[in-house]
Amino acid sequence: MRDCNPAEGLTDQEEQTFPMAENQLSRPAGGVCHLYVRHTENYTLAANELITRATIELTVAMGLYILWAPEGTSVTVESLCARWREGRTLIRRALRELEEIGFLERRVEQGPGGRLTTRTIIHHLPRDLAFPSDSTTPAA
Repeated sequence: MRDCNPAEGLTDQEEQTFPMAENQLSRPAGGVCHLYVRHTENYTLAANELITRATIELTVAMGLYILWAPEGTSVTVESLCARWREGRTLIRRALRELEEIGFLERRVEQGPGGRLTTRTIIHHLPRDLAFPSDSTTPAA
């Protein structure tokens, strides 16, 4: 299989001036061809497992949104309903799937003044890959 990245193996200086005209790309016989760009700002990295493990399309979109969201952004069902036109039931189902596939963790914590709040933790790798089980450590 041929690589579609025309800049592979070039130095940084050559990569900046390499012509990217479509007719100069090396293409496989069929299927997708990736044109890689070096990202330096305004991008979000996501593990392939987010796409391959999710069964609901909204789960992927919501996972990417939460990965992108700055610290402190509200990701309650209500705030997500305001962002997406899908209903509460599908949004809840997508959040539950993010938990099941290991990307999302929700913890109820006692905040200042004794008020209960939900802390949402997004894992950039699913928990089973980020923290592989150690057979020498007893299960919690």
